[in-house]
Amino acid sequence: MNHVNIITSLALLLLVISCKQEPSTTNIIDFKRTDNNVVVRIEGEVNNVLPLVSNSLYESQVFSQLYNYLVSHNPITNTFEPELIKTMPFLETNDDDAPGKYAYTFEIIEAANWSDGTPVTANDFLVTVKSTFNPLEERSIRYRPYWSDNIKDIVIDPNDPKKFKVYFDQLDIQSLEYITNTLPVIPAKLLDPGNVLASISLDNLINNPESLSDNDDLAAQVARFSDLSYLRAPENLISSGPYTVGEWVTGQKITLNRKKDWWGDQVSKETHGTLAAYPNQITYQTITDPAGAYAAIKSEDVDVANRILETGFESLQQDSLAGLKYDYLTVNAARVYFVAINTKKPKLAQKEVRQALAYAFDVDEVLETVYSGYGQRTASPVYPTVDIYNKEIEIKQQNIEKAKALLEQAGWEDTNGNGIVDKVLDGELTELSVQYIASPSPQSKNTALLFQSHAKLAGIDIQVDQQSVQDYFANYRSKNYDLISTGSTITPNWNPKQFWHSEGANRTGFASPETDELIDQIVLELDENKRAAMYKDLQAIIAEKQPVIFLHVPKTTIAIHKRFDYDTFEWYEGFEPRWFKLKDEYKGLSQN
Repeated sequence: MNHVNIITSLALLLLVISCKQEPSTTNIIDFKRTDNNVVVRIEGEVNNVLPLVSNSLYESQVFSQLYNYLVSHNPITNTFEPELIKTMPFLETNDDDAPGKYAYTFEIIEAANWSDGTPVTANDFLVTVKSTFNPLEERSIRYRPYWSDNIKDIVIDPNDPKKFKVYFDQLDIQSLEYITNTLPVIPAKLLDPGNVLASISLDNLINNPESLSDNDDLAAQVARFSDLSYLRAPENLISSGPYTVGEWVTGQKITLNRKKDWWGDQVSKETHGTLAAYPNQITYQTITDPAGAYAAIKSEDVDVANRILETGFESLQQDSLAGLKYDYLTVNAARVYFVAINTKKPKLAQKEVRQALAYAFDVDEVLETVYSGYGQRTASPVYPTVDIYNKEIEIKQQNIEKAKALLEQAGWEDTNGNGIVDKVLDGELTELSVQYIASPSPQSKNTALLFQSHAKLAGIDIQVDQQSVQDYFANYRSKNYDLISTGSTITPNWNPKQFWHSEGANRTGFASPETDELIDQIVLELDENKRAAMYKDLQAIIAEKQPVIFLHVPKTTIAIHKRFDYDTFEWYEGFEPRWFKLKDEYKGLSQN
C-alpha cells in the first residue's frame, strides 16, 4: 500500500476504527455480476504504474497491488508489520568504525520473487534507493528527504543476496518507517537494465549529486522513464505483488489479474496480514465526472466507489434497486480541514485577534450546510479519537460577545462607527479587514462566505478571494495570504516538524524557541508515553496561540457491492479492494 508519498507534506498519528462487515443475510441474488472480480471507480487517469515516477493518487492505488514494501502499514490494526521481509528488524548500535551509528538488518522472504520467476533481492532495494537519487530525475525528488536524512549506507550480505543492512547516523521516531515505507521495492532489471548504477556509490548520489549532472547513464534512465511505451511494455511490467497488469485502455481502465502461484500465498497472514489478496481480478475504472460515478453505481458497472457527492450518496441509498445492491458507508477520512492564519501579518500578529476570529466562526453551521454533516469537529492537528489527542482543548463554539471582548483586549474598537473595528498601526488608523483565499472548490468558497458573514457580527471585515489552483498553491506556499482555506493529511505517525517547526514549511509563520525545542524533543523521543505527554503539550500551545482555526475531520462516502465482505478504515481510500471476499452464497454462482 502507498503510505509515505501521502505523508510527504505533513504527518500525524491516529487510531484506526475498523468497520467489519458481517456476511449479509440478504436473499438478493439477481446481481448484474456475481463473479469474484472487483471494479473500482477512480477519479483520474493512470498513465504509468512505476512508483518512482508516478505522481497521482490514482496511480498509487494501482501500483500498490503490483509491488511490495519492506514493511507495510496495516490500516485495520493500525500497526506496521513485515511485508517483503521475514520479520521486523531490530535496532543495532554500532562501533565507531561502522558505516553508521545505527543499523537495521533486513532479510527478504526466501520465496519472494518477481512475476518473471527471478528472486526479489537486496540489490533490488539498493537500486530502488539509488534510482530515487538520480539528480536528473525531477519526478522522484519528493522521496529524497525521507532517505537522505536517514540512510547513510546500504550493505548487502556477501553470503546472502536477500540479506542487507541499512546504516544511518540519525535516529528519530520515523527512521524505520522512512527506510521501509517510502517506496515499494522495484525490480533492478527495470530500473537499471545495464547495471550501470553499480559503479555509482549511494554516498555520491546523496551527497555529491552535482558531480553526476552530465552522467549519460543517468540521463538514459530518465529518458526510459519518460517513455510510456517502455513503461507499459509487458516485459517491463514485472511485479512482486499478487497481481499482474492485464488489459490497459488509456483513459478508461486498467485491469489487474491475480497470480495463480503467488509466493505471498505461502506466507502466514498472522504475521504478514497485508499480503492477503482474494479477488481474481481488480479493474480500476476511470470515471472523472461525479454524475458518471452515480450512474455507474445505479447500473452496477462498478463494485466500489468513494468520495461520492453527499446529495448523490443519499439519493442512491433511497433508490429502489441501487439502495438494495450496495452498502453505503461513511468513514472518517484521514484528513483535517482548517483555516490557516498568517501570523506574520501585522493585523493578525496578536493571538487575541486570531482567537476572536475563531470565536466568530460558526463551524457547526459550515459542517451542516456546506458538508451536509459529513464530518467531526476537532481542535487539533491530531486525530480526535487517538490517545495522544489532548481532550482538554476547547472545541470553540461561536461566541460573538467573546470575540468582541478579545478584540477590545487587543486594542481593536470601532472608533469611526462604520461597523469595522480599527486600531492605529505604524501611526495609521487601520481597519481589521483581511483577505480570505478560497480554493477552486465550491465547498471552500461557501465556507469562506459563511465565515465572512459570521466575522462581520464581531466587527471584522473579510474579503473573499476564490483563486485558481495555480494561484492558490503559489500564494499558500509563499505565505502570501491573510487567511486561507486548507487542510492536511493524517498519516500513521505524527511528525510535527514539517508543518510546525521554524525549519519546516511552517505556512502560518507560527513558531517559537519553545515550540521548536519541544518538537525537536518529540521527534527524538522513542518512549511512547513520554512522547504522548509532549504531543499534548504542543497541541495546547497551538490551541492557545491559534495560528489556525481547526474545522473538522471529513467523512468519506463509500458504496460497496453487497456480494462482498470487506473492512473499511480511516486510511487511504477507506478500503482495500484486494481484501474483498466474495460471500459464500455467491460463490456457487460465480462466473469465475
